Amino acid sequence: MPCMSYTWDEESYDSTEIIDAYTDPAMLRLMNRCDVLSTYHAYKSFRIGKDGMPEGAAGDLYLLPDNEEHTLTLNKDYSAEEISESGESLGKIDLPKGAKLRIVRTDGLDFADLQTEDGHLVRVTLDRSEGWASRTADGEELFALFDGMMFAG
Repeated sequence: MPCMSYTWDEESYDSTEIIDAYTDPAMLRLMNRCDVLSTYHAYKSFRIGKDGMPEGAAGDLYLLPDNEEHTLTLNKDYSAEEISESGESLGKIDLPKGAKLRIVRTDGLDFADLQTEDGHLVRVTLDRSEGWASRTADGEELFALFDGMMFAG
């Protein structure tokens, strides 16, 4: 996969260095700022559509890069929706207070999938009944449920 690297040189104010060119319009990755359970950058695979604009495949999720880790800690016991790698619900799983959960993927709007320390995947879906900026899931206020969330202005 081609990549583009950004550098900054204080003396010349040169800010961009292209390492390789995008040569496959059927496969490129774009990053986006996401604000589900924290603010972070995540990438999603796209292709160039017939109109020349990027289009993502339906159902594709934004993935967090391996070097960008966002771990949350449960402030209380929580019964979460366990999911398979493909996103199918496997039922509820009880997670204890103090459990560490790493954000691994999101749809960028309504839910985030988190991985437990023992490898289970759980989905936390935001309650949007009070509008876009709602900060609740399963009737729980997110800041009461999780420690470690950080949002950029």
